[in-house]
Amino acid sequence: MKRTAIILLVIFAACIIHACTRATVKRPALSPDTSAAVAPQAAALVADNDPHSAARRLVEWLADTPVADRDFAMEFTREVYRLYSVSADSGSLEAFASTLEKAKDSLPMDKQVNVFVAVSSPSTLGQMLRNDPQADTIAALIIERYAADSASTASFLNAFHSR
Repeated sequence: MKRTAIILLVIFAACIIHACTRATVKRPALSPDTSAAVAPQAAALVADNDPHSAARRLVEWLADTPVADRDFAMEFTREVYRLYSVSADSGSLEAFASTLEKAKDSLPMDKQVNVFVAVSSPSTLGQMLRNDPQADTIAALIIERYAADSASTASFLNAFHSR
C-alpha cells in the first residue's frame, strides 16, 4: 500500500511539473529580417512549427507589420504558403490555411486590416473588399493605413469603386 501511494505521488508530481513547464514555455515572437532572403526564413518557420503554430505566429507578425514592409510580408507569406502547398503531408496546407483564417478572424478589426494590407496589393484588396458587408468601415481603415502612399490609396480606391 505504501509503495502504491509513493508511485502515485511521483506520477502526480511528474504531471504537475510537466504541466507547469509547458505552460511557461513561450515561443519568441516571429521576427523575420526584412533585409535578408525570404526563402530560408520561410523554410525555418515551416520546419520549426506545426502548421497551426506557424499560421498563428505568421498572423501575429502580420498584424504588427508596418506598411513599409508590405513587399517583404507578401513575399514571405507566399513562400510559407508555397512550402505548405508542396508538402508531402496532404493535410498540412489545409491545417495552415484554416488556422490562418481563424487567427486573423480572432483579431480586432484594425489588426485584421493590418494583415490585409500586409499580404495584398492595394488593387487586389480593393477588388476583394467590394462585396464585403463591412466594406465602408474596412475601406476607411485601409485608406488610413495607406495615408502616406498616395499611389496605393489611388490604386485601392480605383479597384474598390470599379464594378
